[in-house]
Amino acid sequence: MHTALYIITGLLVLLAIAIIGFLFIGKAFFSSVRNPYKEVNGQMVYQVPLGRASPLAGSDPASFKQIGSGNHAKDKNQVYYQDLILPKADPTTFEEIDSLFSKDKNQVYLGNKVIEGADPNTFTILGSLYSKDIKNVYFTTKSINGADRESFKIISNESWPFNFNHFAKDRKQVYCADTVLVGADSSTFTPLTTSGGAVSIFGADSSHIFNLPFCRQLDADRESFMVVDEETGKDKEREYTSDS
Repeated sequence: MHTALYIITGLLVLLAIAIIGFLFIGKAFFSSVRNPYKEVNGQMVYQVPLGRASPLAGSDPASFKQIGSGNHAKDKNQVYYQDLILPKADPTTFEEIDSLFSKDKNQVYLGNKVIEGADPNTFTILGSLYSKDIKNVYFTTKSINGADRESFKIISNESWPFNFNHFAKDRKQVYCADTVLVGADSSTFTPLTTSGGAVSIFGADSSHIFNLPFCRQLDADRESFMVVDEETGKDKEREYTSDS
């Protein structure tokens, strides 16, 4: 009887310790997520959740201000993306567009990188790391040569697998990230889905089948091709997988 009581008491104590620990760690974790910038010994640091604190060299605690999502901050001297300094950024006019993109009066940034040539006044995020301004269309930090900004639109979305979720098209071409998908007809190109509606690794236009992760045209018969599952397709001659 006493032994059972001791065991139950011990388990309750362990449970209480686990709950207290979880609450403490959880509080520290979510605090770091919401407010990653902190002053430590007279210097600002960037604290990743439950990880090490990275000192921000040259930071000024008196004028330091976290911006928006918590990925950006600035003081009177510099602008920061997480624990990195944005090159030549203007603190006075700097503003966050979203957790990745930001701008000042002179430049547009993705993370801590400058989007070369982007116009801050007309810059617009399109999605899937695509963007545009009055002059160009961009993928990440580089402009896409030959892209038509007026007709440019995103094909992929957040439901696509990460390894091939950067697809777009304009009136002339289909793009895999910043590369033209050779042979694709933009007017008829579409991703192919399974019978259950899941996006497969295949795309098609009126004449061709494409392997989307590898951004290439397949030597498949368009008329008989069908999607078997998310990573398998077949035509009248053979089966196709992600390695095809």
